[in-house]
Amino acid sequence: MKRGIGELLVDNGQISPEQLQQAQEERNKTGEPISKVLFRLGLADENQVKNALELEYGVNYVPLKKLTPDLKTILLVPEKLVKEQEAIPLAQEGSRLTLAMVTPSNFTAFNIFKGRLPSWQIKPVVCNEDDFWDFVTRAYTAPELTEVKKDDGVPAAPETPSEEGLGLWRHAPEEENLDEPEDMAIILLSNHILSNAIAKGCTNVHIEPTERQVLVHYRKDGVLFAARRLPIALLPALVRRYKKMAALNVTNESGLPQDGRLHMRLAEQEHSFRLSIVAGVRGEHLIIWLD
Repeated sequence: MKRGIGELLVDNGQISPEQLQQAQEERNKTGEPISKVLFRLGLADENQVKNALELEYGVNYVPLKKLTPDLKTILLVPEKLVKEQEAIPLAQEGSRLTLAMVTPSNFTAFNIFKGRLPSWQIKPVVCNEDDFWDFVTRAYTAPELTEVKKDDGVPAAPETPSEEGLGLWRHAPEEENLDEPEDMAIILLSNHILSNAIAKGCTNVHIEPTERQVLVHYRKDGVLFAARRLPIALLPALVRRYKKMAALNVTNESGLPQDGRLHMRLAEQEHSFRLSIVAGVRGEHLIIWLD
């Protein structure tokens, strides 16, 4: 679900609901994007927007207004797709393609791009919605665009992509099992569950399988509350992801409880977690404590 930057800043305590209302009233008068109004009124700055978006989505923030569109990269997908899904290819490096997304938790959009670009390893980053549309306008109205479309030198997809994390999960290289690449949607989901817990000021996360779905609960101030429901089919991949992050035995044929630690860097801060995994009737149950 996409939430506006104003809502995110309120949720993170960076502006008050009254300040957001003030900015919205000003936007209605001037027609400016909400982020520009917030900046102009001195209610928020670029760093606060960056922190709010990284905490919400668990991926790195990219300041699109400071970047020049790479037209050959942009032309890897149709303009219509970019505008419909609010996501745009940003840069290439080896087999990796950086995809700027307004809503990185939109796994449907991510998988559409993955289907269109199957040979690329796609790395999602988050961007401000207002900056996204300004960037798109600059990209598709650039005089050079017509020449690039005529050029046969549009980069081809790499033959063999390699797996790499999002830059937020830190681990020793030898802990990564490169023989079994993961779905980037699962990486996004696992990061989002943790970053959302941090943003909400929670103390732990419970991931519990039921007969037909996976329940994600957060605990805050001693109270456990439901955060989201996931398809039960996602459980094995999600458990595997957290085990890899904590350098635990992925198969665990013994069925014994497992404990480990994992680390993430979000909004320029290091965060540590304790992980406990216990086998149950319907699958493994995870509890993650925020240190």
